[in-house]
Amino acid sequence: MRIPKVCFWLTMTFALGLHGPCSYGDLIADALDEAKDKYHAEIAECHDLVAKFLEKRESQLRARGDKAALDELVLVRAEFESSGLIPDIALRTLKSRVSRAISAMAREFEKAVQDYTRADNDTMAASVQRESKTFFRCTDAKLFGSNYYKVLQADVSWEQAALYCQQIKGRMVVINSPDENDFVTRLGKEVNLDRVWIGITDRQKEGEWVWVDGSKPSFSKWHRWGNGHSEPNDFNGEDYGMLSIVEGGDWHDVPNSYIENVARGFVCEWAVD
Repeated sequence: MRIPKVCFWLTMTFALGLHGPCSYGDLIADALDEAKDKYHAEIAECHDLVAKFLEKRESQLRARGDKAALDELVLVRAEFESSGLIPDIALRTLKSRVSRAISAMAREFEKAVQDYTRADNDTMAASVQRESKTFFRCTDAKLFGSNYYKVLQADVSWEQAALYCQQIKGRMVVINSPDENDFVTRLGKEVNLDRVWIGITDRQKEGEWVWVDGSKPSFSKWHRWGNGHSEPNDFNGEDYGMLSIVEGGDWHDVPNSYIENVARGFVCEWAVD
């Protein structure tokens, strides 16, 4: 077993029959710190590779004089710089690396909690458990009520957005009140988005709308059309909820990938620990 570097010299003092302050708890903490360093380095390297890929792609498109593709790439780059999500045009291996890094770090947190529990150190076990719930949360997420919220700018499907929120130990937003709906709408306005995915769907059974946490809506703001009709209308099999910022926070049901008026963002939320 490789001994964490911070405690190496202290561990050696025990091997030599000397005395030192390094405890089993120190070893657990050092192993977790080392895992964090590795995680941050992996994420930084992946983001650097994406940035270089986008820069190279921009040079290629500019050399070809392809303005339409270049304009789209500029938008993709802006979304990447805002959200940190690996764009679809980048190598699939980079997306996989990021997913693996997140999963590996989550396992390290779980292991540390188990190790502290075995060591009869419930205080540290609880502390690490709390940290694991906030570690992946976006640092600039904004507090409202009992949750933190972050609008992520990215041209992704509803299901991709829901999966990403899960990966970073949150969930796609669940809206339970008019005030919360107004807050989410304001967040979208701040980053100049027209519409965002929200965590409501009737994909399991048509007409039965549920939130990603399994709860049924206690509040809704479906858009009403001027002709007396209203959303949701399941036009062409629309099973996913989208909040329209330009319509004052009204909701629409749309397909998983909304091609005509792409939802260029989505909202993740995390419970306050």
